[in-house]
Amino acid sequence: MTRQEPRSERLRVEFKSDLAELAPLAERWEILNRRESDHDAPFFQSYAWNRHVAGVRSRYSRTRYKLLVATVWRGGDLIGLWPLALMRSAGAWMARSLDDPFGQLAGVSFHDAADVAPGIAAILAELRRRADGLQIEGVIVGSELHAALSRHGAAAASNSQAVVADLRPYPSFQAFEQTIKSSTRKVLRKRADKMRQAHQIEHMMGERAQIGPLLGEIFETRLQWLQRNGRTSPAFRDDAFKPLIIGLVHAEGIESLAFSLTTKQRSIAGQLGFAYAGKFYAYMTSKNPEYDEFSPGRQLYKMVIEACFGRGLKVLELMSPASSDKLEWNGQVKQVETMVMPFSMRGRLAINLTHRFMPAARRLSRKLPESLRRSLVRRLNQT
Repeated sequence: MTRQEPRSERLRVEFKSDLAELAPLAERWEILNRRESDHDAPFFQSYAWNRHVAGVRSRYSRTRYKLLVATVWRGGDLIGLWPLALMRSAGAWMARSLDDPFGQLAGVSFHDAADVAPGIAAILAELRRRADGLQIEGVIVGSELHAALSRHGAAAASNSQAVVADLRPYPSFQAFEQTIKSSTRKVLRKRADKMRQAHQIEHMMGERAQIGPLLGEIFETRLQWLQRNGRTSPAFRDDAFKPLIIGLVHAEGIESLAFSLTTKQRSIAGQLGFAYAGKFYAYMTSKNPEYDEFSPGRQLYKMVIEACFGRGLKVLELMSPASSDKLEWNGQVKQVETMVMPFSMRGRLAINLTHRFMPAARRLSRKLPESLRRSLVRRLNQT
């Protein structure tokens, strides 16, 4: 991205804490976001997505969630925006991404990349008066936001890898498929043939107005997978998550896509994702373990990639974790980190509890008998 020297005028930070204050920003918000001044996968900073999350939060999370969208101004010009919220965690009010824990990649939107560092500095100075600390999930290593936070003392509390597949060099899906290992293609072909022989398979793809039934099915199947495998998720523990997903049918400005492999009786695998600025963002995947012998996850990714190619979506953000199902489709990884910064003793204690004590407790829980661990996590997922 092109860097320019920042102008010398003083920057002014204003926080938008009322849902009604977002709509007047919509057009300028999107102009800033599509400049990709911070990183090149900005769906989760888009106006439509954040407006949808904020709307759901206003109905389900009033006592532990406060909208706090940071806007940065130079004179009368809006030059930057960071979608944030205050969330109650371990007795502290922490500044987090507006869509946390439902988002995937964090970021900011500025007119010029050169303004990101001073803009973040100005926001942090104001946040210290309003929050006990900062906790931002999914910050891309190498992004402008990551550099600015690191410069101001934020530390990485955890890290992971997100997968991206770039199909732009290939003229057709068939040309792209030829770059996949022949052994992988052979295995998938055999298992797909075996699946068709055993079941009457349907491939389904729907857009926003058509995907209502698929949304509920993908959500419930994913939740069952978590419970069955003794795992938990901050998003699924939040009572706003299901309304957030189901409400995508009516969320204006969000181009939702859902894919499903099914038999006449039941789902084999499904995926919910979003199209934005020429890219596809894989958001939630589900699969039925009864069909594991057919590699349903790998079959689904082939279907999704081919369908996206046909729609002109040649960059697929496949997100975390960096599983073999994703990587075998020429997936590349980007490093993402959770960045934390305490502003008060209360914030420091909350960060230590969340990122030191709780991970240690999770490691300890893995030593419990399987049946006990699954029962414990199932209860957590229901709370």
